[in-house]
Amino acid sequence: MIILLSKKGYTILFILVLVFAFTAAVFYFGFKYEKKYFTLIVDPNLKVKYDGKNWIIITDNLAKLEPDVEVYDYNGYLGKYGVSYLKNNNRWIVYDKDMKEVDNEGDIVAFKSKLNTKYYEVAREEISLSDRETIDKILKNNKIDITSENAYSSKYRIDLNGDRKEDTLIISNLFSSDNENGDAYTLALAIIKNKEYVIKLIAQENDNSFMVPALKLDAIFDVDGDGYKEIVLTSSSYGDSNVCVSVTGIVKNGIKALVQC
Repeated sequence: MIILLSKKGYTILFILVLVFAFTAAVFYFGFKYEKKYFTLIVDPNLKVKYDGKNWIIITDNLAKLEPDVEVYDYNGYLGKYGVSYLKNNNRWIVYDKDMKEVDNEGDIVAFKSKLNTKYYEVAREEISLSDRETIDKILKNNKIDITSENAYSSKYRIDLNGDRKEDTLIISNLFSSDNENGDAYTLALAIIKNKEYVIKLIAQENDNSFMVPALKLDAIFDVDGDGYKEIVLTSSSYGDSNVCVSVTGIVKNGIKALVQC
């Protein structure tokens, strides 16, 4: 059945089609060009935002509640909650939807993302003899006359550069109180395609001042889904309330410091 419209009816129909097309275009392009970002929150006081190009450390309004973030603590995934920085305690507090504090164990790592972000929980392993030899080689190559014999060392196996082959991340700390000479060092080392990349290395010889910070792996992300991982580390010295949180990115030809302190 053919319905004939008056001139006025065709005009109204034409306007409706235009309105529909405009609305569809707004939704399409609004979704397509939606602002992408990744926000990272790490104890004790780091908040950083990645806008697809730059990593920006946020220092203002940390006490303002950041809602709907994915929260991880020492035991793994805690849930989606709000977090707010409490200056007196120098740490992030986790809240539920009723603004009741949520118990968590240890430091938290939390994030919110509009990118294709993936968080990796990687099992800690004891290092092997060959790993220890690699650490000693790195120390020697950097003219550090210290061995890793009494160090606390761990390794993590994960594909760091997106080639679907397993790489290695090593974290090693020697405390001056654990050896007669007062030697100490801290080392974060990535081994990719059998090539070694020093992420962080600090050392002191014959000094019992406890000034070398101990490194801890906080998290490994693939922030934008490109296969290259971002490594979050914290370091702190004995008796020092200041904690350094850094983010290092794995890139095509090695590593790149993204957030430094």
